[in-house]
Amino acid sequence: MLKFLKKIFVFLILSLSVLKPSPVFASNFITDYQVVYDVQGSGITRADIAISLTNSTVKNFATEYQMFLGFEDIKNLKSADVQGEIKPKLEKTTGGYKVNLPLNRKAVGLKSKNTFKLSFDTGSIARNTGSVRVINIPGISNPADFNTFSVEVKHPASFGKPTYIKPDFGNDSLKFDKEDLGKSGISIGFGEEQNYHFELIYHLKNPNLYPIKTTIALPPDTNYQRVFFQKIAPEPQKITIDKDGNWLAEYSLSPAQKKE
Repeated sequence: MLKFLKKIFVFLILSLSVLKPSPVFASNFITDYQVVYDVQGSGITRADIAISLTNSTVKNFATEYQMFLGFEDIKNLKSADVQGEIKPKLEKTTGGYKVNLPLNRKAVGLKSKNTFKLSFDTGSIARNTGSVRVINIPGISNPADFNTFSVEVKHPASFGKPTYIKPDFGNDSLKFDKEDLGKSGISIGFGEEQNYHFELIYHLKNPNLYPIKTTIALPPDTNYQRVFFQKIAPEPQKITIDKDGNWLAEYSLSPAQKKE
């Protein structure tokens, strides 16, 4: 006789979280995930998740599926299985959303498989910061609880090739598996340069009873940055470069003088 299991709780952790898959789920089902993040030029990402549950016993089957999505926003949530539309139940929780899927099809029997899909839009994946675009793919809380977990990232051709992929996999492929994702996830950057405007304030003080000369370090040019100074006020007496390539601005301070 089949044992009717009313609920199988499964948590897909897409951000740092303490939630873990249910022991009942882990011992009775083999889970495979295929995730596609399609990033649009607007910064909105379309997430398509294909989930496959394969029974590893003859006694249990899933009637519902629950997952936790660690995104700040979720819109246009849709789900379906081979028998048609699934009406997902969405609940806002601390750090994301809980999604409950009442499955239409009950896959019964050893090695029987239940497949279903979930899709939604989110603005939590891609960020535009000035002239740089960054895509952050979240990791998995417990990679070992999934048989396979693949992620593919798509983006407009106008983004160009990634400037960096962290961790560094040694290639520009935007297809990852659960070992690549790990718990920390993956960060992908696009853009050749980024401009910053900043102001630094230094506080100088001479506690002595006699005049002194002192220096302050200025941000220098390096292999990775070019610095343009618009103004230094008050102007230093001179600027020198030390043996390490640092720029030093020299000032004279009278006894007990303070200077900003």
